[in-house]
Amino acid sequence: MDKALVREIKKVAIGVLMLAVLQALVVWIAFGVHIPMLLGTVLGSLCAIVNFFLTALNVQKAVDKSESGAKLSMVSGYYCRLAIIAAAMFLAIKMPWLNIFTTAIPLIFPRLVITGHSLVGQLKKDGGEQEK
Repeated sequence: MDKALVREIKKVAIGVLMLAVLQALVVWIAFGVHIPMLLGTVLGSLCAIVNFFLTALNVQKAVDKSESGAKLSMVSGYYCRLAIIAAAMFLAIKMPWLNIFTTAIPLIFPRLVITGHSLVGQLKKDGGEQEK
């Protein structure tokens, strides 16, 4: 796996874990120690990290394939990731020791982390240009 890709995966994973801790703190402050909500946060965060990792892995593999092979690889990878998320959400609905909302919320954390990194990078770039 490419070193730059591993670095990006680590950045996103750390960001997701930081947001998960923040979510757990908010749950703890708002509801007290509520185990199903905390376990939902853990499950949702793990699914988000695995989903992002599989996306990155799938894209890297697709680059080396022909166009039709890449399309097939991307589509099959998408359905695999969708099945993982569906299984996690099904568990959150069916199991009393999981909360569906705290399981679902972390699924958007990778997007928030990527957007945050992009905004910080843009602000640094714009700040550097203004100083010159």
